[in-house]
Amino acid sequence: METFVAILYVVFGILGIILFFKVWAMTDDVKELKDYVIAYYKKKEKGSVSIENKDDEGPEFAPGTIVVEEATGRQFKIKNRLPDGRYKCSYNHDLFVTEVEASKLVAFEEYQKKH
Repeated sequence: METFVAILYVVFGILGIILFFKVWAMTDDVKELKDYVIAYYKKKEKGSVSIENKDDEGPEFAPGTIVVEEATGRQFKIKNRLPDGRYKCSYNHDLFVTEVEASKLVAFEEYQKKH
């Protein structure tokens, strides 16, 4: 009986750790949602017709695309596009995440052709 209780403690302990990391990951989703809502209302106050209007805000890149910041030569992997036209990018094997202006990015293949 004591062995059974010990196994239950271990199982619930592992499930608790998994739940902790799931909740931690959800906080990133809430931050993205908050950023989206704030950008929406800022554009609405400025009189923009729609938040989906992305004309003249730089090139479009799909998530997972490898891009280069022209000024520094740093390589990034596109995670997603933010409502204000910037891109959320990761670098160093997805260890770090930053936000970069779309106009400063160029596709990796284009960068290679130039340099």
